Amino acid sequence: MTCFLKLAAMPAIAVSIGHFCGLSGINLAVVACCASVPASSNSYVLARQMGGNAPLMAQILTFETALAALTMPIVLGLVS
Repeated sequence: MTCFLKLAAMPAIAVSIGHFCGLSGINLAVVACCASVPASSNSYVLARQMGGNAPLMAQILTFETALAALTMPIVLGLVS
């Protein structure tokens, strides 16, 4: 569910806000690209240092990165 929100809903919301603000072309593509990236790998380091579930965070990051390889071109294609 969170992967869907991060990789599909967040770019849709960001592009909608960009359209509302009058962005188009390359500017809107930059907004879409920035909104559709997976979670930062720093979250794994933070989870490990603060006693969180680091192996689970590693699995989430791996899944999101693999899924982003599919969703980012789709999002950028829809915006272009």
